[in-house]
Amino acid sequence: MKGILLPILFCIGLFTYCQSQELFWTDDLDFKIRKANADGSGSVTTVYDLPFLITGQLPGGIDYDSDTDKIYFGHNSGRRIQRMNTDGSNVQNIQILSSGPRGVVVDNGNAYWVLSGSLSKGGKTPSSNDGSVLQSGLSQATGLDLDGSNNRLYYTNGFGSGSDAIGRIGTDGSGGNTSLVGLGSNAPLAVVVAGSFIYWTEFNTNKVRRANLDGSGAIDLITSGLNGPRALTVDESAGFIYIGNFNAETISRAPLSGGAATTLFSSVGWPVALTIVPAPLPVEMVSFRAETQGEDVALHWATASEINNAFFDIQHSTDGLHFTPIARINGQGNSSITHHYHYLHKSPERKVNYYKIKQVDEDGSHAFSSIVVATLNTAKRHFSVSPNPFSTHLDLQMQRPLLHPATVELFDLHGKQVYSGTMPAANTEHRIALATLPNGLYILKIESEGEVFSEKIMKVN
Repeated sequence: MKGILLPILFCIGLFTYCQSQELFWTDDLDFKIRKANADGSGSVTTVYDLPFLITGQLPGGIDYDSDTDKIYFGHNSGRRIQRMNTDGSNVQNIQILSSGPRGVVVDNGNAYWVLSGSLSKGGKTPSSNDGSVLQSGLSQATGLDLDGSNNRLYYTNGFGSGSDAIGRIGTDGSGGNTSLVGLGSNAPLAVVVAGSFIYWTEFNTNKVRRANLDGSGAIDLITSGLNGPRALTVDESAGFIYIGNFNAETISRAPLSGGAATTLFSSVGWPVALTIVPAPLPVEMVSFRAETQGEDVALHWATASEINNAFFDIQHSTDGLHFTPIARINGQGNSSITHHYHYLHKSPERKVNYYKIKQVDEDGSHAFSSIVVATLNTAKRHFSVSPNPFSTHLDLQMQRPLLHPATVELFDLHGKQVYSGTMPAANTEHRIALATLPNGLYILKIESEGEVFSEKIMKVN
């Protein structure tokens, strides 16, 4: 249940893949591991039914390990830590324990877990069975998370005892502090590290709170929309915090900056722990560029691999915000080799042009590329002014008709505007009468379709 830096729309290379990530949680009511889309779409499904082992089948903590693409979870009544594929298959025992594990988290080489009275460390491969205690003397320890950047573990300690706390210890067992943040009888049950903060749930106050990594600066973050908050996970990049409400049997979401929580899913059982699993990727895009070719813009992109890739929609914009499709290029379907694609946009607008590519999978899932820009410096290329020097008038010529009216201004060398007018759309020629203007140097400025053309001109008799 580590706080992660993966956005809700999972990103890789130059594409943002718009298939939602998934939330996985352990359900202590129906003894299941469940999942649902992190964006709130779709429905809740069961990934794994925990088998009967001793008395009951209570699940505990849960964590996704990107290193192995496995889900690790605690089997509380089964007194073991297990792992499985994200589809619930190939369940394997990792650690057989003397009592039921609660919080579980993994890193590149190890698994960590809390029992009620201790925090331990061991291998994360099948049948490791090599746990060693890092911290003993705990009471009702439940939540656990890893600060991988600083090699520290954070855990919850106590449940309404009057000395409840968030504790911290190094992954090597050093620097232990069982009361980094004192919480009285608030009953913290989950803790998550994300960026420079720690977040935790308080069951007895119906809050999610936050503090700095050193325990200072504790604040109330989410104070409404919760009912028995127990499970917790954070997506820092997407700006969301997810909460499993034990009493309400719901999964809810709130802004990471704080505010009210809103319900994503109901009737989810008793959520004990949460983790996020990223979505699979259909296409890896390795390059995308735009270049001007005379009056046109050429687009070039390449993919390193494609899975079920149906087609690419090329989209164009003149403001970088509102895009419209201009072409469709078929994909390769499935490929593990590099493919290069090209498209020539004939005669786009004579201004800044923005492009992005929408990649569409065969099942309708889609991704957007990053945005590239090509600028046609059309004002310099298409305007001409004569005569220069002039005596009575100036003639403005365009190589092709304007799509929109152009603003024409004349300034003296002190910056004072001495003429202002408009060159109508669809015109290729425009005459300005300036016979009464005093002799001297002036700056002519023409603004057309987002481009500015300027030139020094001289008035003589």
